[in-house]
Amino acid sequence: MCVIVYKPDGVSSNWTDLFSCWAANGDGAGVMWSDGSFIRFRKGFMSWKAMNDWYDDNILGNELMYRVAFHFRIKTHDPISPNLCHPFVIREEQLLMMHNGVLGISCVDQSESDTSTYAKMLSRFEPEFIMNEMIDFIESTTVGNKLLFMDQQGNVRITKYDLWHKSGDILYSNQNWKFQVFNDSPTHKWMRNNSRKSYRCTALDN
Repeated sequence: MCVIVYKPDGVSSNWTDLFSCWAANGDGAGVMWSDGSFIRFRKGFMSWKAMNDWYDDNILGNELMYRVAFHFRIKTHDPISPNLCHPFVIREEQLLMMHNGVLGISCVDQSESDTSTYAKMLSRFEPEFIMNEMIDFIESTTVGNKLLFMDQQGNVRITKYDLWHKSGDILYSNQNWKFQVFNDSPTHKWMRNNSRKSYRCTALDN
């Protein structure tokens, strides 16, 4: 299961948690952000180091100004591909979305995913209509899924908000990423998820 992480402006990211999200969902990552006057995104990070280095160079210095959403992907039936990382564009430079769950949409094009197909379906509607009038309908028709929308003014709409998990001011769409570091080295982290009785070893330079 993927995970979405949302941090509002005025708050610093928790990079220990973000690393754990990557360790549990390492099939690609993406970021979208806004300062209230624009929306930008970068996706297709296929290694922790690539995302970490890019964020340090481009966002970290002004992080407190931005509302930022991260998405860490673990594939279901769709292929592992930088193009299938989130977010997906609904309207260029106006509205983006991230998704956690399985929508059950049949994809005619095998290079697409359920989320990319859903974003194209929503692109027929005006961003303002989606954000203000359609969000309740979206929530009621995507049972078992969690979605996060961000527009060019930095407005955020979250479905199934009550089922998200909050740590301080940061929101997480689930807690399946929670691993306990039990063996650390300069090159690798061994991590254990007690609730899922699973282990992961993640190379820090990948």
